[in-house]
Amino acid sequence: MLTAIRKILPHFSDGLTLSMMAVTIIMMKRFGLDNTHTALFVSLLALPAALRPLMELTVARYRDTSKVWILTSLFVQALLLWTEAFTMHTAWWKLTTVCLLMLFFAAGTLHRIAKERFYTRHDTQRQGLLHNAACALSLIAGAGYMTMLGGNMEVVTRNVRYSWCVVYYSATGIWLALWIINAILLPGGPRPVHDATGMAGISRENMAAAIRTLWHGSMKRLLLPTALCRSISGMSALAVMLIVIDASRNGGCGLSPQEWALTLGTVGVIGTCLGAAALHYANGKYTGRYKPVCAPAALCLHLATALYMSHHTTSPLLSLCTMIMLCSMFAGCCFAACKADIHVPCKEASTPHVALKCVTRSSLTLCATLATALTGVLLSHLGYRTFFLLLLIAALGITGTRVFYILMSRKQDINHT
Repeated sequence: MLTAIRKILPHFSDGLTLSMMAVTIIMMKRFGLDNTHTALFVSLLALPAALRPLMELTVARYRDTSKVWILTSLFVQALLLWTEAFTMHTAWWKLTTVCLLMLFFAAGTLHRIAKERFYTRHDTQRQGLLHNAACALSLIAGAGYMTMLGGNMEVVTRNVRYSWCVVYYSATGIWLALWIINAILLPGGPRPVHDATGMAGISRENMAAAIRTLWHGSMKRLLLPTALCRSISGMSALAVMLIVIDASRNGGCGLSPQEWALTLGTVGVIGTCLGAAALHYANGKYTGRYKPVCAPAALCLHLATALYMSHHTTSPLLSLCTMIMLCSMFAGCCFAACKADIHVPCKEASTPHVALKCVTRSSLTLCATLATALTGVLLSHLGYRTFFLLLLIAALGITGTRVFYILMSRKQDINHT
């Protein structure tokens, strides 16, 4: 039992950190911010993930203190959440929210790096399923519980700002509890529980070589459709979160925070994890030249479901849960397929695999972050229905391009033989 808890603990913190992004989106909408400002703030909060190569170099430089990275990041996250709750009543709460939560997600990125490098291995299917299950449970516990708490506090106190202060204070208690539990149960000491997995490929020279390989080699042509899929899926995921909580006069479903916690905070998380697990199973069982079509095809189905939902925002809650389940499953398939598209080219390149994969993931995250910043502006001018329709047309274009490229390469292979 103790061994299982030690394996789950590092993964659990990852899902809770991600859940705070959803909680922040709901908090900003309840504070009266429009979609433009909300999307801009969310894109700023995602910037630390794009700076992951610099953080990788820092962790690799001081890799003998594996447990210290975990404990320090958790304590800093708790301190930042407490400061955010304390400053939420001030007149400059927007500036403090962006600055403090950017540091919060930067600490979460350091935690994820230390966890992946020292405490977990993803070379087996069992480890991948353990990671997905732990993240799903923590996402439901984080996004579902804290969003429902904020909605119930609004009903009881009739004070929106005070209610979400309570949410962030309760999140501070959760992170402090994780800090104490990890300090007691997580193995550590002068050497990590595992060897420094892949740390031999993390150096300044290898990072520079990875950047040159990515931007001046053939990988740029291979990863361009994946970057477009990641950008479109990021924009669509944010738009789905906003349409559920947005008011009916703005084209949204007009759900309360409690109903959002049920639909996206619970049903949506389960659907995303099921879609990712199905894609992993299909990739392990079936091989072929049509694997690159999985990501854009799943994205098309996701956007088609979101477009259908935007035309039926007044449907009963059960119908909305069904549509969100399907939409989240296709989104999970798309995210998992994009991750798989990164793995093969990085592994086959001559540059060290770990450094190239780190730089590639950060570059795709930066593309998705910049695209997400434009989501609010597009939603304000186009509306949800036109927005999803345009994204669906773009996804169909990516799918058709990839199918055409595969058919042409197959024809060339036949001519050579």
